[in-house]
Amino acid sequence: MTTATSRYFALLALTAALWGAQPLLVKITMRELNPSTMTAVRYLLMSITFFALMRWRGLPLLPPLRLMPALLLMGITGVALNNIAQFTGLQLSTVSTMPLSSPRPLRP
Repeated sequence: MTTATSRYFALLALTAALWGAQPLLVKITMRELNPSTMTAVRYLLMSITFFALMRWRGLPLLPPLRLMPALLLMGITGVALNNIAQFTGLQLSTVSTMPLSSPRPLRP
């Protein structure tokens, strides 16, 4: 196995571990924050991180202004409301039932 392939497998394993740990970490965090606040804090931290990475790589920080209304609508309805709904469900449920609320492909 090449070094590049090993690196990709390591990154995939890290992604799976972080994704798998998310429900537990969300449940622990929700002892202090409600779902709306947690979603806002989560995306604020991600935005700061991605803006810093984009600045470091010399990429433009914002998309063209003509795309902003559509991106804002997608962000609110497709991401924020989805996370608030999932976090609210997790608040009222257990960590073991969280995967049932996550979108995943249907298998025949």
